[in-house]
Amino acid sequence: MSKDKFKMSQKRYDELVKELNELETTKMQEITERLKEARDFGDLSEDSEYDEAKTEQGKLYAKIAEYRNVIENAEIVG
Repeated sequence: MSKDKFKMSQKRYDELVKELNELETTKMQEITERLKEARDFGDLSEDSEYDEAKTEQGKLYAKIAEYRNVIENAEIVG
């Protein structure tokens, strides 16, 4: 992804790591559960709850990738 360094304090770095962990565990589990429930309803071609959950999953994956990139390229200052 990016070769740029993201300058931040140790506190902000720690916050990002904590947020990433929550996204990868709690939020991922919530979306997985929503997808499972939507699949249990049957016909996915007309299931707006399934479509919504898949969209949320895509957004979550993008956010996780962004956080990982920032954390991997973090430069702690101050």
